[in-house]
Amino acid sequence: MRIIKIPNFITEAEHKSIADWGADNRLNAESIILTRDKQLITSAEVNDETIIDVISVITQNDVMMDVSKRIEQTFDFGNNYLYNEPPKGLPFLLESQVGGGLRMHSDPTTSEYGDDSAVYELPPNWDILRANVLINKATSGGIFRISIDEQDYIGDNTRDIPIDERDLVVFCANRTPHEVTTVEGNNGRLMYLTSVGVERGIYDKLKPKEGVEYIEYVF
Repeated sequence: MRIIKIPNFITEAEHKSIADWGADNRLNAESIILTRDKQLITSAEVNDETIIDVISVITQNDVMMDVSKRIEQTFDFGNNYLYNEPPKGLPFLLESQVGGGLRMHSDPTTSEYGDDSAVYELPPNWDILRANVLINKATSGGIFRISIDEQDYIGDNTRDIPIDERDLVVFCANRTPHEVTTVEGNNGRLMYLTSVGVERGIYDKLKPKEGVEYIEYVF
């Protein structure tokens, strides 16, 4: 299991542009409610006993598209790859508000939730690589945590991956259980996300192109 991190992947100017975009558009964001039985529901179906978290999905601007292109240029994803991420192949921002977080999970690669859900439809024996850039770090909490055991998600099997604002983190989302711990303090956590579908085996040897400094976590 590997995690690749490139510190300060985006510039300060890009960071400010994306953060401002997120702040200006958060009120118009699409809210997704995650429940304990892994279902996506609308606000009309809310039951306090089932809700895990409410997160906001904010669409992209031109700077976010430029970052997406640079991710493509930084890695060799092979001859066949595809972006397969709602909203329909484009990067987006994900906000976890204070008190929220994401449960430990691996991203599914089959359409369990219906055609409009945030899951991946990939050919057999393909993986989904997630590329995240931290935009706003939580005052406290909001830690990116993985499990090194795909079956046992707790205790000694978890590892915290340190991420600072502007850092890029790439990992295999369908084979690496991951979560965001509860966001605490005075501000939420804002993350830039995009994904790349690749043939099985590419990620195991994936590295940034020559000359790019990076940190590799191997478990």
